[in-house]
Amino acid sequence: MRKWCSENPGLTADNLENAFRNGNVVDKFCRPLARCISVPSGSKTPDDVFQHTIRCLRGAAKLGFNDDFILTAAIVLHDVGKPTTQAYEVNGELTFHRHDVQSALIAYEWMRQAYPNLYSERVTISKIVKNHMFRLEANPSENSIRRWMCKSGKACWQRLINLRLADRLGNLTLQNEPLITPPIKAIMNISERLLKTGLPIFTDDLVVLPGDLTAEGMDYKVTEEFMQNIVAACFYDRNKNNKTYILSKAREFIERSNTQSKISSGHATNHI
Repeated sequence: MRKWCSENPGLTADNLENAFRNGNVVDKFCRPLARCISVPSGSKTPDDVFQHTIRCLRGAAKLGFNDDFILTAAIVLHDVGKPTTQAYEVNGELTFHRHDVQSALIAYEWMRQAYPNLYSERVTISKIVKNHMFRLEANPSENSIRRWMCKSGKACWQRLINLRLADRLGNLTLQNEPLITPPIKAIMNISERLLKTGLPIFTDDLVVLPGDLTAEGMDYKVTEEFMQNIVAACFYDRNKNNKTYILSKAREFIERSNTQSKISSGHATNHI
């Protein structure tokens, strides 16, 4: 990661602006933004997506986040899917439905080609981009925030909050609104309390790895969901965070899944 940072010193608002102003998009981090020039960022702002991204980078620097290269890369890439998702509703309103998902796909593929050896960074950045439009209720409970933190992941949850703050600073339509909304304030306060408990909150806190579960025969596609459910059990009873308990639950889960598959297969056969 340190080598990556040293090779990409141009990932700042000023340097990106200068690169485009001078017609220089050779820098790898400029390329995904090239299509964002002249694409409106929204119905109520004069900024295009590129200008909004620059404002977000400046916002991140103002908040002291510019030393986090993973977050900076996510900020640069978080709206690159808007050019391919922009559409107008019947009432003329500009929309970008699922631009977060499209941006994540672009970010992942671009990083795969530009930095093929940085797999974990690629996964983390694309996950942050994919989830940057997260929503919580106005007064979220401790349980909902704990579940959100677990689902977001240890490497992403704090960066998602920081990206949201930078995004709000970079949105001209929100200049007169509070930076920290009630849901964000709740996440900040409750997450601090949760982390101080020392209890398992993330799948990384479990004593087993996804590979331990697939070795038992669990489909890798469901390991993350299963581990999130186990985290919840271990949060309320830390003694359950042991390999014997978790693998026994994994075997029960696998057995139930296999039984359900056989039943479904039997029904399908009877209909033929």
